[in-house]
Amino acid sequence: MKYTSVAALVAALAVSTSFVAASPVLPRQESTASSAATSAASDASSATSTTDSASSSSSSSSASAAASSSSSTGTSSASSSAASSTSSSSSFNRSSDIDILRYALTLENLEAAFYNQSLTNLSAVDFEDAGVNSSYRDQIYSIGQDEAAHVSLLSFALGNETLQPCTYNFSSVTDVPSFLATARLLEGVGISAYLGALTSISNATYQLIAAAITTVESRHQTALNAIAMAPNFVPAPYDTPLNFTEVYSLAAPYIESCPMDLGLTAFPSLTLTPTNLSMGNSSSNSSSSNTTYYVAFLSGVVGTRFVELPSNMTVNVPSDISGGQFYALLTHSNSTPITDSRVVAGPA
Repeated sequence: MKYTSVAALVAALAVSTSFVAASPVLPRQESTASSAATSAASDASSATSTTDSASSSSSSSSASAAASSSSSTGTSSASSSAASSTSSSSSFNRSSDIDILRYALTLENLEAAFYNQSLTNLSAVDFEDAGVNSSYRDQIYSIGQDEAAHVSLLSFALGNETLQPCTYNFSSVTDVPSFLATARLLEGVGISAYLGALTSISNATYQLIAAAITTVESRHQTALNAIAMAPNFVPAPYDTPLNFTEVYSLAAPYIESCPMDLGLTAFPSLTLTPTNLSMGNSSSNSSSSNTTYYVAFLSGVVGTRFVELPSNMTVNVPSDISGGQFYALLTHSNSTPITDSRVVAGPA
């Protein structure tokens, strides 16, 4: 059976409000949903596909740190390391709706697990002690329910093609401030992921699902900005798309292992600090000392800003990156589009 609309697909689900993070909250109807996903992916009358772009990010204690608007007036520093990247036994097909839905499900499973595990460890008293009204914990809990609902819908659409949840590591989340910082980061990455993937989805129903999820992720981030008392709840007029590998590289530090292979390999990690930019030794950057490197700043949809990396590893953030979350990549080319082969490390 092929679902011709989002409403038809959602209507096929038995709606559940239970919040179970590490696994889909609804049973999958394998035969029906799998047939729908397969036939939709092979539908030649759907829209054409493209990929890549860029995004922004807030500060996090993970291996990939996000640059914030507070650093736009100063200098930034980044250190890159050949962080263990998950090797792929199968290749990710960027024009396959099935692979793209699996990619989206991987991110939604991570977000759902993050909220479930973190809120299990952080009580209402912890929120009050951190100066955050405990009623906000209930609102954040509802965000977690949204992520679990996204898991359910994507799992149902994939049917037998679905991916099981990974094992996650959120050890960097130790208190309410680190929880809020990571939540804002992950919601921003989710927005960037869907924006970057949207034009690669060929089936119109799945395009609408992706768009509908994107707008909710954006509202999540705005709510979290308000709860965290950020200076600006909506800090930029545009969100920033990222390509598949860039997004996966930001998610990878939180993933310990997966029962099934998505087919993507994370770039080496890159870490920014507000004072200077230091690149660690790794096999990817130490073998050619004469290579010219660039920091590519990705913000909004206005284009990429390249800054040549000097020997002191310190660069000025371009003045036209005015605020909000933004990303930085270390590249060995200052031309666009930034293909995966040109990336040395990042994003941060």
